[in-house]
Amino acid sequence: MKVCKLIIVCLVIQFDSLFAQNVIFNQTDTSLTKHIRLEISSDKSSYRLGDIILIKYRFRNISETNQSLLIKNYWGFPMGMGVMIKDKNDSSICDYPSRHILSSQLYTEIQLKDYYKILKPGGIIEGQVKLQDIPVFKEYIKDKIIPVDKYKINLLYIWLISNTITIEIKK
Repeated sequence: MKVCKLIIVCLVIQFDSLFAQNVIFNQTDTSLTKHIRLEISSDKSSYRLGDIILIKYRFRNISETNQSLLIKNYWGFPMGMGVMIKDKNDSSICDYPSRHILSSQLYTEIQLKDYYKILKPGGIIEGQVKLQDIPVFKEYIKDKIIPVDKYKINLLYIWLISNTITIEIKK
């Protein structure tokens, strides 16, 4: 019985964490998708097994008003960022799109106020992330080494979904 109570507490903490994250990000609806575009690219279309895969991302304000975007580095990538990685059979190789799911870290607006960036109309925020650091991979992927195959990749940020890029992992 004690184990069941512990599990329920953990689920409640995780739910609260996800809810609080959306409140702090000020994104309780999908309005972000009307104002900001998330675009990604990679410098190569193929990599060797075990290579580090760097994904460049760009947030672009497509609206006619200033937009506020929270960019806080957390575990090597912006807090709120996730990834979808699908193989040639359209199957996900990730258990979870982001390692954030493993965290119940909560922040107040005051703690995050210095991480908000203002994007003017047409403005851009760019960065890059190591693809292997973002998701929690399925069991068969050891040491974050993505197996030989072709993959479709999208980055996620709160409600935003990026364009799709395709990469191939070769021996």
